[in-house]
Amino acid sequence: MKKLIMIMFITGFVFAQDIVINEYLASNDACCTDEHGDYDDFIELYNEGSASVDIGGMYITDDLADPTSYQIPTSSPDSTTIAPGEFLLLWADKESEQGILHVQIKLSGDGEQIGIYAADGTTVVDTLTYD
Repeated sequence: MKKLIMIMFITGFVFAQDIVINEYLASNDACCTDEHGDYDDFIELYNEGSASVDIGGMYITDDLADPTSYQIPTSSPDSTTIAPGEFLLLWADKESEQGILHVQIKLSGDGEQIGIYAADGTTVVDTLTYD
């Protein structure tokens, strides 16, 4: 039984590596409103793999020196699972009380970093730095 659990963990980790930061919008003031009608910053994730990936439990940050800035909740896998070839939008508005896809980071229009890390808080899934 212990071997089976280990294999499942490794498989989940491999699938997490299929998640990439596909697009972002910092200082949003005219495009794409959230479900509350707000022009929030956003980060779009893409699953380039062949299996669904639940990002619940992963971390997202706007400072690569602080990879565990915000942990995506595990409470709604129906909202945090990205099917193969699909996209998921995270609202970077520091208003997590608005819903599970609203994260406690905000993007700077002057440039910074975006990182998504595995649930262990150290394994890099994807990062980018923008000006």
